[in-house]
Amino acid sequence: KTTTKPASQPREAELAATLGAAQKHWDALHAHIGASTPKARAEWKFYKSVGVGGGWRCVVSDGQRNLLYLRPDTGSFLVSCALSDAQVNAAERAGAQSGLIAEIRGGPKLPEGRAARVQVRCPESLQLALKLLEAKLSH
Repeated sequence: KTTTKPASQPREAELAATLGAAQKHWDALHAHIGASTPKARAEWKFYKSVGVGGGWRCVVSDGQRNLLYLRPDTGSFLVSCALSDAQVNAAERAGAQSGLIAEIRGGPKLPEGRAARVQVRCPESLQLALKLLEAKLSH
């Protein structure tokens, strides 16, 4: 995987090859972020850890806080963020699936919030990721 080599951040061609059909969802998410959060910026960062946790992440921030972490995978990408209890409630009100809400609430509460994760492969999972972003921006 090109996204786990620390030498240099993924190039566009490598990213497209890794994402495959999910590239259109990656692009749509970035377009939505640009339209809804003009101050947002995306930056590639390499995280060194043992096992599947390491590798390159595209970190989306608004200058004050990290909004989303995007990890390219083969044919998909993982969207993750930390949500406060108020943001989890906002995600639930926005229509996030009850299973996802239960998973988030069932996870440990860390100082930055509870971990929320969606593997984006299709339009439906992209919509879930957008609901997480809306919740993150709500508070």
